Amino acid sequence: MMPDINAGLLAVSNSAAGSIVVKATVVAALGLTGARLARGSRAAVRHALLAVTFGALAALPLISLALPPIRIALRMAAQAAPIPDGPTGTVAAIAPAEARTAEPTQSPSLRLTPEALLLGAWMVGAALFLLPLVVGLWQVRRLRRTGLPWRHGQTIAEGLAADAGVHRRVEVLLHEALAGPMTCGAFDPAIVLPVDARNWKEEDLNRAFVHEIEHVRRGDWLSYCFVRAVCAAYWFHPLAWMARRQLVLEAERACDDAVLARSEATAYADQLVGAAERLLASARSPLLAMASRADLSKRVGAMLDGRQRRGRAGAAAVALACAAAAALVLTMAPLTVVAAPEAAVTNMTASAPILEPAPVPVAAAPHVPVTKAPGGTHMVKPAPILMAAAPQATAAPQAAGGPMARYSAETMLVIANVAASDQNGNAIEGFKASDFVVTEDGAPQRIMVFEFQKVESTDQSLKSYYVLGYYTPNLELDGKFRRINVTLPGNTAAKVDFRTGYFARGRDAVVTSDTPGPGVTLPQLLHKVEPEYSEEARKAKFQGTVVLYIEVDTTGKATNIHVLRSLGLGLDEKAIEAVGKWTFIPGKKDLVAVPMQAQVAVSFRLL
Repeated sequence: MMPDINAGLLAVSNSAAGSIVVKATVVAALGLTGARLARGSRAAVRHALLAVTFGALAALPLISLALPPIRIALRMAAQAAPIPDGPTGTVAAIAPAEARTAEPTQSPSLRLTPEALLLGAWMVGAALFLLPLVVGLWQVRRLRRTGLPWRHGQTIAEGLAADAGVHRRVEVLLHEALAGPMTCGAFDPAIVLPVDARNWKEEDLNRAFVHEIEHVRRGDWLSYCFVRAVCAAYWFHPLAWMARRQLVLEAERACDDAVLARSEATAYADQLVGAAERLLASARSPLLAMASRADLSKRVGAMLDGRQRRGRAGAAAVALACAAAAALVLTMAPLTVVAAPEAAVTNMTASAPILEPAPVPVAAAPHVPVTKAPGGTHMVKPAPILMAAAPQATAAPQAAGGPMARYSAETMLVIANVAASDQNGNAIEGFKASDFVVTEDGAPQRIMVFEFQKVESTDQSLKSYYVLGYYTPNLELDGKFRRINVTLPGNTAAKVDFRTGYFARGRDAVVTSDTPGPGVTLPQLLHKVEPEYSEEARKAKFQGTVVLYIEVDTTGKATNIHVLRSLGLGLDEKAIEAVGKWTFIPGKKDLVAVPMQAQVAVSFRLL
C-alpha cells in the first residue's frame, strides 16, 4: 500500500499541474476548515479567512515557479532494467573544434503527451470561465452609463457614508433593469437601486444604503471580482467554488451586521424577504451581483440569532490570517517529492570511477612575428593555433540505463592584435580596454580579453601592440568573411593597424540523441551558458573539444559531471563550470520525471 502511495505522490509532484492542484486542494481545504471552526466568531473574520485563502490560491503557482525547490525524498524500490555488461554509452564521433551549438533532437517530444493535453484543457477551461467575469464587467459599465442620478438618495448616502468612515464620493443611481440594490466599482464606487426605490419607506431605504455602503467600505466589489478570477483559474476544483460561495455569504452577513448595529433585526429580516420576492420575480440579475436568493434563509437565521457575535474584523485578526496564509504558501509551494531508490541498479558498481583524462600535448606560446605588408602597412600576425588530438573516447559511467541525450556548446574567441601609433609612427602605450571600440560586421562587441605586449623589433612603430578578444555571438560556420573594425573614439590623432576580418570556416558536427522508447521523453534544454576560454589555453593558442558525461536529475539540474574527452590547460574546468549552470526540463518515463544520462560536446575555437 505504501509503495503505491509513494508512487502516486511522486507522479503528482513531477507534474507541474498535478503538484499545483494538490497544493491548492490543501490550501482551500484549510481555508474552509478555518472558516467553519470560526463559525462562532464575526462574519467579517470568516470573510477575511476566506479572502486570504483565495490570495494564497492565486500566489501558489507564481511562488512555485519563483522559489527554488525543496526536495523531499521518498523511498522507492528500484525498478530499472538490467544494464548489459560492457560500455553502452559511447561518445559520438566529433572532430576537435568542429562541434557547434545545437539543441538535442526533439522529434520525440513533439508528440502531445497526456500532461500537455491536460494543461491545454486547463487553460481553455480557464478562458471560458473568465468570460462571465468579462461580460459582467461590461454589464456593470453599461448600468452605470445608462443609470439615472438620484439627488435625494445621494444626500442620504453621503450622510451615512460619513458615519461609516467612507470619505470618498459614492454615486447613487437608479436603473429599471435592477430588482434590488447593487454596489459596483472599486475606485469609483456606485450604488445602483431599482427605480421603485423612490417609493420605499425611509427606514427601508436607510437600511439598504447602510448595507451597500458597508460593501464600499470593505472593498467587497474588488475582492469579489478577484475571487471570480481565481475560481476561473481553478474552474475544475469544487473546493474553490465552495469557498467562493461561502465568502460571498460571509460578505453579505458582515454587511448585515452593520445594518443590525442601527436597526431592529425583525424589521430588516422582513425587508430581506421582500427583496428576495422581487429578485424571484425579475427575469435575471447582473452576472456580478453579490446577493443571492439561495443564501437568504442563512442570512435571516443569522440575523435572528442573538448569540451571534457581530461587528468588524479587527486589524490583528486580519494580519494574523495574512501571516498564516503567507507562511503556508511559502512553505508548501516549493515542496517537491523525489525518489530515493532503496537498491542499486543491477550490474552497477557502488561508485563510478573517476575517469583519467588522456594526455594532451601542450605547447608554449610561440613568438609573435611582425611583417610589413606590400603596401607598407605594418600587420601583427597571429601565432599558429594548436589543435588538440582527439583522444580515444572513454565509456560513460552509466546512470539508471535508458537512452542517451546529446547536446553541444560552442565557444568562438576572436583575437585581434592591434598596433597603435602616433602621426610620427611611434608606438603609443597606456591605452585601456575601455578606450577601444571593436565591431564585427558593424555590431559592437564586448572586449573580454585585453593585454599589452612588448615586441623586440628595430621598427620604432612596432615596439608594442594590444591583444583584444571577444566572443562572437555569430556561431554559424558558413565560411563567410566577417569584417572586424577597431577604433579609438577618444583619440583622433592615433592610428591603429589590425587585421580586417576572418573567414568562419568549419564543419558542423552532427549531434544526435538516442531514440527513446515508448513513454520516454528526453531532457529538453531550457537555459544554456556558453563557456569561456581559460587563460592558459588562450595564450597557448590551443583549441579542441571537451566531451562531458552528465546526469540530468528530476529537478532539471546537471549533476555527476565527468570528463570523457579532455583537453587540459583549464578548458575541462571551464566546460564543467558552464554546463553545471545549464537547466533542463527533466526527462520523463510514463509522465514521471526520472534521472537521465547525457553527453555534452563543448568546443573551443580561436578565430
